[in-house]
This record gives sequence, structure tokens and C-alpha cells, in this order.
Amino acid sequence: KPDIGTLPPGGTFDWVRKVTAPPGATPGSYDVVGRPRSSVDLSVFDEKTDTTTILTNPVVTLTKTVDNAAPQPGFVLTYTLGYSVANAPANVTVVQDQIPTGTTLVPGSITGGGTEVGGVIGWNLGTLPAGTTGSVSFQVQVNANLAAGAKINNTATVSYSNPAGTPIAPGTAAAPEATVGALAGVTLTPDNSGNATAGSTQVYGHILSNTGNATDTFALSVVSPNGWPYTVYVDVNGDGVLDPGDTQVTAPISVAAGGSQKLLVRVQVPAGTPTGTVDKAAITATSQTNAAVKATAFDTTTVVAANAPVIDMTKTVTVIQTSY
Repeated sequence: KPDIGTLPPGGTFDWVRKVTAPPGATPGSYDVVGRPRSSVDLSVFDEKTDTTTILTNPVVTLTKTVDNAAPQPGFVLTYTLGYSVANAPANVTVVQDQIPTGTTLVPGSITGGGTEVGGVIGWNLGTLPAGTTGSVSFQVQVNANLAAGAKINNTATVSYSNPAGTPIAPGTAAAPEATVGALAGVTLTPDNSGNATAGSTQVYGHILSNTGNATDTFALSVVSPNGWPYTVYVDVNGDGVLDPGDTQVTAPISVAAGGSQKLLVRVQVPAGTPTGTVDKAAITATSQTNAAVKATAFDTTTVVAANAPVIDMTKTVTVIQTSY
């Protein structure tokens, strides 16, 4: 009961009452009564009531899911963000989500009125009454150059304030981590053609390339329509010539992602094969990660006569000028 001293007739005194709610105070309205009284005549007093309302803070819960935890390059992922509001209305509610590293946003895939700026998707949800639930989503495509085993992580945040406008600590939600799976790819180039005599050999060069996103092994096979014998070698020094140091391929070849291996294919033309015979052999490389992924090149060999004469034809034009 503070004593404000003596007031002269017609005098005034201004004062401020500070109310501090203790931690954990039960939400609700609380009245504090002020009753100034005359010390000369205790029956003379006035009374004023100050009402303090302790608000219940809203709680916005954010959840996040992804529809594929083991995508391959080129796959489309759908991220779904769910939200719910408890206790009290949430004001100025904003959900934000950064596009995951290693992915590209699919145009037109953002739902719920969200927009993307600088790689961040935002949803301005405004005021959400207590009991509100909802969800928004977006899609991204896994980049083609993402290596097998790469991790795709994504975390969203939600910010909001209570009915009095006081910001509440932001909430977060992380989707399950996605791990990029192996995607096989292979090319075998080029197609070749050449001539050989019966009983001789011909050698062709090829390049085996792993266009997948993980180290892979490739089985090599050769199919000759005439049943001619073919042998495949690793071109150890890469000079395109079959050397004594080149090793014969007897098992699948391992090639790193994005790497290549030079090969040599030798065909033995059987003795006595008629001149003009053509053998178009198919050389096939098959991925051991995915047997459905394969590439084929063709080596076409035409049998010519030994010491066959070569006729060169030339043509000239003589201009004769005639005078009249």
C-alpha cells in the first residue's frame, strides 16, 4: 500500500501498475483492483480494475515426407508438408522449404499457392485458427549427373506469431533422407568395316564407355553370323594396334562411372572362305548392374582375293579451241 503523500485540493497523481505473469501461469483473465483511499477520511476512496489476460500460445506442428527414398537420376520426387495448429490461432504463418541440393524443381508442381524465389519455396498461410490442418507439396527431379550413393536431404521451417503479435520460435521438419541409387548406362563405338583375305586376320578398335552413375562391370560377347572366331582384347596402351602386351578379355570389364576403356576385336577369317563373303559380327557390352542395359557395335568384314589386282581409273579432258 504505497503512500503517495499529500495532494492539494484539485491535485492529481499519475501512477503505473506493472503486472508480471509467472512462468507456467494458467491462461485466462485476471483482475487487479486499485483502490486509492484518503488518509484523513477512510470512507473516501475510489476503485479501478485492471484486467490482464494471459494468452495461450499457438503450436504449429510441421511434418514432411518424400515418396521415394532410393531414387535414381532422372526420377521425380514428391515432397509433402503437413501442418496443424493447436491451442490458439497462429498469425502470419509462413512455411519455407529450400530446393534440395542435387535436384531441380519441376515447373508447375508447387501446390497451395506457394512461390519459388532464389531456390526457396514459400507459402504465406496467413492466420490459421486453432484446429486447422492442411498440406502443401512440390516436386523435384534428381539431376542426371548425381552419383550413386549421394544423399538428398531437405528440411522445412514454419514461422508464426501468437494473437498478440509476439513471434513464436520457428519449427522445423525434415523429410527422410533419400539415397541415390545406381543407374546403368553404356555405349560401344564405333561400327567398323574392312577387307581381309581367306585365312588372314583383321583387327577393329572400339571404345566401351560407362555412361551410368556408378562403377559397373560389362560382359562382352561377339556373335558372328558365319561362325567365325572372334577374340576381344583390352588395348592396354590405347594405340589401336594389337600388341603383345594387350590382354585378352575373359571376364566382365570394370569401368568407373563416366570412364571408358579402349578395346580391340580380332577376327580370324577361316581358310577357304569364298571371295565376296561378308561377316557382320555383333559385339555387345552388357551391364552387370542391370542386364537390360546393353550396347552393340558391328564389325563388317568382306573377304577379298589374295593379291587381287587393283585398277585405278583416271580421266582427263582436253580442250580444243577452233578458230573460224
